[in-house]
Amino acid sequence: MIGQATLGRALGALLGLTALGLLLVTTGCNTMRGMGEDIEAAGSGISGTAEDTEEAIEEEVDEEQ
Repeated sequence: MIGQATLGRALGALLGLTALGLLLVTTGCNTMRGMGEDIEAAGSGISGTAEDTEEAIEEEVDEEQ
């Protein structure tokens, strides 16, 4: 039979591991969200640069004609 002291330590360890797991999962979500925002910002920057380049090329072509 398991004594109360042993049961108490087991529950304490389980509670500690659960808290640690929740901390890791929550931190991971925030990190992934931040990474997604960074990737989105980079994509927007690339799109903006591509549009600027396209406009510059069109202006050059118009000037040559």
